[in-house]
Amino acid sequence: MRFGGQQLKILPLEMQIAFKESVLKSPKDIEDARHIRNISRGHIDERKMNSYKVMLGGVLQKK
Repeated sequence: MRFGGQQLKILPLEMQIAFKESVLKSPKDIEDARHIRNISRGHIDERKMNSYKVMLGGVLQKK
């Protein structure tokens, strides 16, 4: 994404949703994830998002 002539890197939407739903889990984060899902309907790869959730779950279990 370009912003003001600079390149701004953002995580894939699937990773943002997975992180909010699997790691952060606060009511606000769940609400944010729901909003991202709603505005991105038809563009979210559920399989990719689920693989991110599995990956994040494995990282959390190692702590």
